[in-house]
Amino acid sequence: MSEFTAGTLFRTSDFADETFGATLTDKDRIEILNDTWSVILMEDEYLGDSATVEKLAGLSRKKPLLYFYNAEDHGWGFKVFDDGRITSSLDVSYDLEYSYFCKLAEERYPGEIPHALPKELTDEMFEEVKRLPEFLKETEEQYAGVRPEAFQRFEIDIEELRDLFSEEYRHHLEFIHDLVYEFKTIMGFKEMRWVNYDMDLSNR
Repeated sequence: MSEFTAGTLFRTSDFADETFGATLTDKDRIEILNDTWSVILMEDEYLGDSATVEKLAGLSRKKPLLYFYNAEDHGWGFKVFDDGRITSSLDVSYDLEYSYFCKLAEERYPGEIPHALPKELTDEMFEEVKRLPEFLKETEEQYAGVRPEAFQRFEIDIEELRDLFSEEYRHHLEFIHDLVYEFKTIMGFKEMRWVNYDMDLSNR
């Protein structure tokens, strides 16, 4: 079973402000993740409702917030909320490469099931996909909203984040999931794993 994590983080020390969670509903809850970070868990885990986004934007007028999600098989991302607006964002889709592969396979082998083709063929086509200009363009567009300087509000070394999200670094990753792991390490919340609205964190 693959990981599903989603929550909105803030520095644990900020929780001392009793008015901080005043705009949260009875269904929302706050859990302490570690000595540095706490997390708000809400029923609308993927921020599908504009009212949820507005709620977090309003709350960020008191303290900066970092919405983070990691759907291990499909992608990961974040949104930094600060002073009522989103100042940095990322949405990475792991399905993008596969969708290009399927399109290529269907063009060359109509009537065949793409993932049932011989491994040698699929490996060759995946390598070809990685060189397609349109795939490379769409991949880079996913990172267009990343603003490392926005993380200064969380007292994070932004130069580490600049290096992490640089095109050169990303293109030399050995495994696709390395980027999110390194991000969590720099941010100091490696514990943000299998954390979501339905999980009980009391025994962790």
